[in-house]
Amino acid sequence: MADAGAIEEWKLDFEYVRDCKDKRELRKIVKRLRAEPFYPDLQKLAEKKLAEVDPSSKLLNKPKDATEEERNAALGDLDMWVESIQKKDERITNRAKSNASYVPSVPPIRGSRAFELNRKRKMKPNLATLPSSEGSSRDAS
Repeated sequence: MADAGAIEEWKLDFEYVRDCKDKRELRKIVKRLRAEPFYPDLQKLAEKKLAEVDPSSKLLNKPKDATEEERNAALGDLDMWVESIQKKDERITNRAKSNASYVPSVPPIRGSRAFELNRKRKMKPNLATLPSSEGSSRDAS
């Protein structure tokens, strides 16, 4: 079962397009030809015929080319953006180089081996290092 916007193959023909006066049919043909751009000449003819039959069709609206001034302005903006990003990148790189010996005072990432070793050490205090007064109070209770 074909979908509602489908167009039959036999309608993708120069004679049919030349003789067609149905704007809905022409819109479907143009959409199909744009989706499958294998027949550029037939597509141009279908667009031309659609323009004759329905000059206000939205399918005929094409983006306008940018003027030289607009292109230059856009390229200038891009150049300024690239320069600013390069400056930020240099600052970050220089900061990293100058702080190469700096080790932040944050704990290791969870799941790392160092964290597990520190955790085991904290959980099992060495009783030999406790002062004798503390040890004796435990034994008494």
